[in-house]
Amino acid sequence: MRKIYKVLIVALAVVISIVNVGCLPTPSSSNTSAPSAPSADEQTAADALDTVARNIFLYIVEDNNINMNFYVSHPEDFGVDRPAPPTLGQFSVACIEKEMAFFDAQSDLLDEIDRDDLSSGDQLTYDVLESFCADSDEGSEYIYFSESLQPTSGINTQLPVLLAEYHFNEKADLNDYIAVLKSVPGYFDELVRFEQEKSDRGLFMSDRTADHVIKQCEDFVQNPEKNLLLAIFDENIDAIDWLSEEEKTDYKEANRDGVLNYVVPAYEKLSESLAALKGTGIPAGGLAQYPNGAEYYAELLKGKVGFSLTPDEAEELLSEKYEKYMDEIQSVTGGNDAIWDEMDNLEYPETEPDVILEYLQAAIAKEFPDLGSVEYTVKKVDASLEDSSSPAFYLAPAIDDMRNNLIYMNEKSIANDANDIFTILAHEGFPGHLYQINYFMKTDPDPVRNLLPYTGYSEGWATYVEMESFLLAGFREDLATVEKAESALMLILYEMIDIGVNYHGWDIEQTGEVLEYFGYPSSSAEVIFDAVADEPAMYAPYTFGFLAFDAMREKAETALGDQFEAKEFHQFILETGPADFDLLNEYEDRWIAEKTSGDMKFKIREFLDYFKSNE
Repeated sequence: MRKIYKVLIVALAVVISIVNVGCLPTPSSSNTSAPSAPSADEQTAADALDTVARNIFLYIVEDNNINMNFYVSHPEDFGVDRPAPPTLGQFSVACIEKEMAFFDAQSDLLDEIDRDDLSSGDQLTYDVLESFCADSDEGSEYIYFSESLQPTSGINTQLPVLLAEYHFNEKADLNDYIAVLKSVPGYFDELVRFEQEKSDRGLFMSDRTADHVIKQCEDFVQNPEKNLLLAIFDENIDAIDWLSEEEKTDYKEANRDGVLNYVVPAYEKLSESLAALKGTGIPAGGLAQYPNGAEYYAELLKGKVGFSLTPDEAEELLSEKYEKYMDEIQSVTGGNDAIWDEMDNLEYPETEPDVILEYLQAAIAKEFPDLGSVEYTVKKVDASLEDSSSPAFYLAPAIDDMRNNLIYMNEKSIANDANDIFTILAHEGFPGHLYQINYFMKTDPDPVRNLLPYTGYSEGWATYVEMESFLLAGFREDLATVEKAESALMLILYEMIDIGVNYHGWDIEQTGEVLEYFGYPSSSAEVIFDAVADEPAMYAPYTFGFLAFDAMREKAETALGDQFEAKEFHQFILETGPADFDLLNEYEDRWIAEKTSGDMKFKIREFLDYFKSNE
């Protein structure tokens, strides 16, 4: 859904994910004097916008300790009150309705502001917040379709990582963390009550999906004495120099108690509760199998993508782009059979994660603006999470401490092809998530803009630059073109199947038939079917986000011609920052108009200089 449940699980956006905009068009002027003081109307508008931005910022950060800990290292610097008592938050229909009412109220406050009285930077913040808050009750009839328990991106899967990476900047953080561990059973009980309410309405997850969630829970707690939260916490505590040895021992014992007597039993109870609800939904299948499920999927698709797009329109776009990339492959490979041998034997310049990231930082210098130095760490996904984790994921730093950038690699998932590591690290690292988030933070935007989860933008950008990584690897342009086209075709095909399963109601057999039609083995049908049925619209931000950025670049190249520079285009995207694509395209049109207007002014000046010199 576009608005429902967008912020209650905002902490998850930290994982995958998560105003000073110099790229926006401003009139050229030779006047370098200090800006005049704002008028009363301008000051009133700026203050009103600040109020809304701060309302939303505090609503998100103070909702739960995970949000607070991952978004701000020093809450007091932002006037943030620690949740009391410490909590993972609350989850219920009443909470979702409260959230809708809150954002509806913020939308009303924005309506009272005269946008024309705002500075250009504040106008961008206004536009983004207006877009985020608009129609906050849209899709309210679909509340019971929302799902927070999922095999890969659900809170059940991501909570262990968030707890393992909890930041300890002071004793208050340690005390909060121990209390959060003890709050897990109560939070999971609320999730189960919601699942029971779904079950009463015939909307419980499919038995097939339930089995996948249950397996994830069981994998995580199968060996309690060796749970990842025990060893990692001990390592983190030992590294702290502001605790006495006695305090370290006490905290280790408190953590052990919290993990073994609260977290592990909570996961065990969650597994049992989901098993008891099996049979109250559907045996297998996507959203289309439920009453009004296809209509809900249409709403979900809009929210995941970030621009207005019906499933039918999405299918038309996918078909058009599929033909485009097939034509690109044909234009490069037609009559050149040798190129396929080269494709089969491509070697990336580096294969070790840390060396790849160093290579990429240097390789992006030509077409991407300079980020400056940035600290990061690459870690391995714990064995207990390998079967349920993505091949890789990125954890963003707190907005007031940009040092703690983390990239997790799932070695089990990527073991079949070492070359995948290069493109994965381009997606997660440079110039992907890590680069994009750090670059935007360094533009000093209003703090609230670092919190708003625009998945289409974030995953679209990371996928767009992943496609550029074939050139960054130094491959010839024809080889890079084919690699990009083949990767795009796979994304498009997955999204076609996502729509087919969740909007049209395809089963596994029909999914296999579609794969065969496009020249792929039907043996992959079950895996792909499960992925899109378990987590509907999961591929949408990657596929449509990439296609949207690709189209924006094509528009800029066409409009600017020889004046187009990739680095300037990327700077515009990065400095504008996360937003819906409808809004991004409006700002791109202004950016293009400013550049072409400036070019015309230059030509006129050039002509006048020539004319005067020949008088």
